[in-house]
Amino acid sequence: MRPDPWTWLMVPLSLLLALVVELLPFPQPLAQLQPPWLLLVVLYWSILQPAILGMAGAWLMGLVLDAIQPSPLGTHAALFTLVVTPVLALQRLLRTLPVAQQALWIAGLVFLYELGELWLGDRLTAGRVTAHDFLPVISTLMVWPLLRVLLHRCERCLS
Repeated sequence: MRPDPWTWLMVPLSLLLALVVELLPFPQPLAQLQPPWLLLVVLYWSILQPAILGMAGAWLMGLVLDAIQPSPLGTHAALFTLVVTPVLALQRLLRTLPVAQQALWIAGLVFLYELGELWLGDRLTAGRVTAHDFLPVISTLMVWPLLRVLLHRCERCLS
């Protein structure tokens, strides 16, 4: 599928908006539930327009997040690349799945992302992992259908 010119504008704008939402300070109970917004938008565009974003775009967006957040450089870049790899391999299948099944796939990938963050942050090996660390996976299940519909409608309006 060849992307139209408006999609080339929509992708960076949606990634920038996701980055802003990711960096917004939320109150403590909501901060634990916050899904990885930037990762979700990267996954959305990797499913729909892999020619625009792809592996290099996922790595670059992870690197941008590493530069902004207080994490070791390359942590999010490596995790974004790791999570996007199966999406790019299965993007034709994922594109045809119903939204609920897509949400399950995406939640599984976010689980791997959260597990990787805990491992790279030495919390997994130190045994300081709680159920609260995986709340973003549950919020991803609720947010993915809404995010998918919103981005799809915005893309339709522009084209």
